[in-house]
Order: sequence, then structure tokens, then C-alpha cells
Amino acid sequence: KGASEYSESLLDEYWMSVTQNKIPYSQKYLSSLQKSIYIIRKYVAGDGVVCSSMTRGSRYKPSPYFQEMIDGSIELFLLKGSTRIWYSNVTRKFCCLLEEKGIFNFSNLKLFDISQIMTIFGKSNPNSMELVVSSISKFFSYLNRKDVCTLQIEPTLYAPCKKKKLIPAYSAGEMQKILQACDRSTQIGKRDYAILLLAASCGLRRSDISGLTLSDIDWERYVIRFLQKKTGKALSLPMPAETGNAIAEYILEGRQEGTENERVFLTSRAPVRPLGPTAFNDLLSRICEKACIPKLPGRNFHSLRRSAGTLMAASEVPVTTISQVLGHSDCSSANRYISANPAMMSCSLDFAGIPITSEVYK
Repeated sequence: KGASEYSESLLDEYWMSVTQNKIPYSQKYLSSLQKSIYIIRKYVAGDGVVCSSMTRGSRYKPSPYFQEMIDGSIELFLLKGSTRIWYSNVTRKFCCLLEEKGIFNFSNLKLFDISQIMTIFGKSNPNSMELVVSSISKFFSYLNRKDVCTLQIEPTLYAPCKKKKLIPAYSAGEMQKILQACDRSTQIGKRDYAILLLAASCGLRRSDISGLTLSDIDWERYVIRFLQKKTGKALSLPMPAETGNAIAEYILEGRQEGTENERVFLTSRAPVRPLGPTAFNDLLSRICEKACIPKLPGRNFHSLRRSAGTLMAASEVPVTTISQVLGHSDCSSANRYISANPAMMSCSLDFAGIPITSEVYK
């Protein structure tokens, strides 16, 4: 190449030329080359000559070729927020496990290799295999679309179905007690009341409530417009009069004066700053304890969003409308709110009159 100085891009270019060579190199050579590149990068970074094994820690860093495929799939599927983070973590770990097996491109991949890696995931992520399978399946759909890999991996992607305990949402009676427990004579009480009412009536996620700005509220039309943190998609919701009045009362009488911060909900103590989403669970727990609402495992601030969806389903609001209000990308996401509604369970049919031709129904 005629280069006389170190170049990070030149290393990446050489690595890609080797791994994409039509005549495959031996796995031993590729592993040695990968470690050599690792040692060079460590030395240039000022860490000296590192001869120890390549420790990845909690962050998996695949080769530039694999990372390019991961980034391309993320861009194609428009993944945002926590979904993007989870997908990236799973796919990066998957690619790093391929490299540990001596596989540096998808042309040498076999179903048996994928099956072995899925077994490793099953041991390290036993409670989240459905999400792992979904991420790997999405990744390979991208590879198939790009003609990088022609393997049909569905037979190897099996996630054992586990019985999940349904976490109940807050009932209408419990929500009333929670709201009544807010001391609206204080600044904190006005803020907490507005936050809880916004979550319960509009079904907003805590990240979206935390990120809500003064300019997101259209007071003339009583509409809230914002970009969802999780999906990155715009959402416009009508604001119920009671919710709008609670927010207005907080802004006019409870919010810190003189602050230039555009966020609606701020801390009550100095230094004044936006109320982070991590504080919302503590906020709800404090008020639930005051309202004598029992604390159930798994029930948290997100349960207010589930309550909003469940109450809409109980009021026979169409599933498509529920999904639109809650900002779902897929209408099927609203099914959980229907299943959580006891009134709709009574509409289910039994097996009376249906003959059982094989096995035994218990």
C-alpha cells in the first residue's frame, strides 16, 4: 500500500481482504492474525505489548466485517432505544462466538455452528431466549436479503416456551387511591399527581414523560406531540382535560421559577434538573405505600401504562386504536392488555363439543 505510518483503517481493510478471500485461510492463521491486530491496537493505544488473551469483558467487539453487517441491519430495521441496545448486544455476542469458533465470514457457516452457539445463549440467557431468538432471526433475515448468507436457520432457533406469571395492572379503584394520595397542596404533590395522571390516562412511558418539554404541549388544541424514546417515532395524543389541568397547575404553581430548562418535570431540590426516568419507580412506590396499595413482584411504573391499555380494552376500544395511543409499532403488542382483562376472559370458548382425536387434554 506504500503506507509509512500506522493506519487503523489499513488494518481493517487488510482484515476484511483476508476474511473475504475466495480461497479461505486456515482457522489457526486467522486466529493468530486477529490476535496480532489486537496487540498492535493495544500498543498504539499506549497499553504496551499485551500478550494476554483477548478479554472481551461485558462488551463484545466483533471484527469490522461483522460489525458492518450488524450496523447495516440496525439501519435497515430502524431499531431505536432499548430494542436497538438489546439487538446490538445479542448480535455482537453472536458474531464474537463465531470468531471464537474460527468462523470469520458467513460463507463458512453451518447450521451445527449456530445450534452450538444457541446452546451457549441458552445457558447465559435462560430467561430471555425469546428475545435472543428474535434478534438472531432478524439478523439472518438481513443477511439473507443481502445474499451474504443463504442458510435457513429457523430449525435451529428454538426458544423453550416458559410459563409467565401475568403481572396485574392497577385497577381503576387502585388508580383512584394512588391519585388521591398525592398531596396537591405541595410542589412535589402537584408534580407527582401530573406525572401519574399522564401515565395512567395517556399511557406514556416513563422515558417519554421524563423527556417531555414545554414546547411538546399544544395548549390551544390540548394535544401532546413528541418523539418516542424507544421507537424514535413521532406520536401525537389528545390530552384529557383533567390531565392538562394537572400539568398546568404544576407548571404555574409547582414548577421551579426562573429555570431555563425546557423539560416539564424537574427535581424539587437544588440543583434543579430534569427528573430522570429512574426516579419514577421510587415516586410510585412512595405514593403506593401511602395509599396502602399492596406491592406485587414485577409491578412498577410501567404498570400504569398497562393499566391504561387494559382499561381501554375493557371499554371496548379497538385494538388498533389502543396500539396507536400507546405508540406500538405492531398491533399485536396490544394483545397483552386484552389477555389481562378478566371481563374478556369470560368470552373465551371451552372445548365442549370438540372431539379429542389424539393425546390427552388435561
